[in-house]
Amino acid sequence: MPRRSIKRDFAIAVVIAFLLAAAQIYHVHVGANANQKTQRTRSKIGDVVAVESNRHGFSTIKFLFSALVAAISRSRSVSENLTGATSLPHATLQNVFYNRLAKCGSRSLLTLAGYVARSKGINTESSLNYGDEHPREKLALEEMQYIAGLKPPTFYDRHIHYLDFRKYGLQSPIYINMIREPISRFQSKFNYMKYGDAEERAQPRNLSDINKCVMDDEAFCRSPIMTHYYTKYFCGFDPICKDMSSMEGVELARKHIRDDYLVIGITEEFDNTVRLLEAAIPEFFGGALETWGVIKATLMNRTKTITKDVLNEESVRKLRQVVLYEDYIVYEEAKAKYERLIEEYRIL
Repeated sequence: MPRRSIKRDFAIAVVIAFLLAAAQIYHVHVGANANQKTQRTRSKIGDVVAVESNRHGFSTIKFLFSALVAAISRSRSVSENLTGATSLPHATLQNVFYNRLAKCGSRSLLTLAGYVARSKGINTESSLNYGDEHPREKLALEEMQYIAGLKPPTFYDRHIHYLDFRKYGLQSPIYINMIREPISRFQSKFNYMKYGDAEERAQPRNLSDINKCVMDDEAFCRSPIMTHYYTKYFCGFDPICKDMSSMEGVELARKHIRDDYLVIGITEEFDNTVRLLEAAIPEFFGGALETWGVIKATLMNRTKTITKDVLNEESVRKLRQVVLYEDYIVYEEAKAKYERLIEEYRIL
C-alpha cells in the first residue's frame, strides 16, 4: 500500500477517533445510556470498532487504539489483495522523468501532462535537445546531474536513452514512458520522415516506397532511428548496449523496464494508460482522464500523418521475424509490465 495512503488512513482514523470519543464522553456526562451496552459504528476507512459507553475513560483509549489498528489492518489487506502481499509501486513527491520514445504518442502525453501540471501548480520542463538521444558519457552525466537537481515536484522530458542515475550516486527520478507496437511505430516513423504531419514538424525526405525500402534493405530502413530502437533506448549507456547483435543488450533493456520504470504505457491503449498514470502517480496525473476527454479530438488531428505508405504482408513478415526481432522482445517485456499494472491497479 502506498505510504501516502497509509498516512491518510492514519490521519482519518485519529480524527474520527477523537471526534467520536468526545461525543461519547459528552453522552456519558448527560447520563444517556450509562449501562454496559456496546455500540458499534463504521468509520470512513471502512472498519468496525467498538465503543463501551459506560467506561468513558478506558473507552476513549481503547477506541483510539482500535481505530489505528484498524487503519493498519485495512492498509495491509488492500495491499495484499491488489498485489499478492507486495506493495504497489507508487510515487511520492519526487520528480517525474519521461525519457520519451519518438513516434509513440509522446506529444499527446506531453500536452496532457502540461495541462494537468498547470492546474496543480507543478513545474514542467522540456529539453530543447531533440536530436541527440545518445550523447557522450560526459554530457549524459551532466544531464543526470541537472535532472537530479530539479526541485520536486517537476515533470521533465527528453528524447534520450535510459540513464542510470544510481551508477553515479544520484537520486533517480520516477521513470515513465510510452511504447508502441514495433511495426506500427516503424510505419509511422517512416511516413513522418517522408511526408511530415499535420503540423509539418518533419522536413519531408526523398524516400522510396516503404516496401521497397524494407525488402531492399535500404539504408534508411536499417538506420538507428528505425531498427533496434527500443533495445538501444532501454539498454542505455552500458558498453554492452553498443552491440545490438548481442542478446546481452536486450536482456539489460528488459531488466531496466522491469526494475526502474514505474509506468510504461501502451500507445494503442492511451486512455487506459492515462488511467494507470492517474492511479500510480495521482500527485501528478490526478484528473488527467477528464482533461484528456476535452483535448483528445483536437490533439489527435494535429499529430496525425496526412499521407501514408502502407506495409504489405511480405514486408510485415520480414520486419517481425528479422529486422525488428530484438525490439519485439523488449516491447513484449514492456507490454507485460503494463498489463500487470493494469490488473494490479484494477483499471479494467
